[in-house]
Amino acid sequence: MYLSLYKKDGERIARQFIEVHDKYDKPLIVTWMAGPEDGKAMLREHGIPVFDEPTRALKSLGNLYRYQKNQQAYHANREKELELEPLDPAEVAAVRAWLTERRKEGTGLSEGESRRVLRAFRFPLVAGDLAATADEAVALAEKLGYPVVMKIDSPHILHKSDVGGVVLNIRSEQDVRDAYDTIMRNVAAHFEALPPINGVLVEKMEKAQAEILLGSQTDPLFGPTVAFGMGGIFVEVLKEISLRVAPITTHDALEMVGELKGSKILDGLRGKPACDKQAVYHALLSLSRMVVEMQDLIREVDINPLFAFEDGVKAGDALVVLY
Repeated sequence: MYLSLYKKDGERIARQFIEVHDKYDKPLIVTWMAGPEDGKAMLREHGIPVFDEPTRALKSLGNLYRYQKNQQAYHANREKELELEPLDPAEVAAVRAWLTERRKEGTGLSEGESRRVLRAFRFPLVAGDLAATADEAVALAEKLGYPVVMKIDSPHILHKSDVGGVVLNIRSEQDVRDAYDTIMRNVAAHFEALPPINGVLVEKMEKAQAEILLGSQTDPLFGPTVAFGMGGIFVEVLKEISLRVAPITTHDALEMVGELKGSKILDGLRGKPACDKQAVYHALLSLSRMVVEMQDLIREVDINPLFAFEDGVKAGDALVVLY
């Protein structure tokens, strides 16, 4: 820390600081609370940060320390990077071409459309498919095995539960037919003019050890980000989210999961088996890869819930929003 109002003193002290900076391989931060700007400019020209008061200087030192620790951890863990399943370049190119055309119709994708994007990037999904009729829904349910979930699929209905477009715990053929009719009737009653509908998604109803939420939003300055949090009731109770700028590393994924108090749920509670954390890390890395690869097309991703099991994870619902 230095105080001086005289130009000649400032230049002399600045040269001394520069000599120390060049001689020793140590970070140097100067707090200059008063004095001529010439001396400060000399320091800055030599890459020495100069602050007008000590509080900001100390915060900067703390941030520099954390940055160096993170860099050390990153390089120490580079050889431990998890390997993602290779992508099919032709499939990714086809999805890119489809999204380029699709966004001309609107930016919000339906869940079925969002699943297509996630599938191309090898993201694990709950088993299911789209049915255009009640008979197709029955055939899918029989193939998947009961119980199943049925959901309206339309890019114009992004919040399906709000319009009565979701039916859970369907356990028989008659239940499937009733659910199909109920969903269509609810949706029709909600709109004066029925919007375009792709059909009804029929998915296997899963019972997971834990529910997670993953997401991404594109920041105008930093670009795509990746978010992690505990899903289900813990979203409102804990209000915890871990955030990183994409692309993330395996080390980032481990930190994101570990820094949330709620993530202890993944270790198993009250006799429940622990969740597959490696699969959670893979899911974070897969999301990061997708939003970086498609950052010119994808603005936002919401995967909630991501079901976590003793062996693996599966996306139970997904929303992709385009530019």
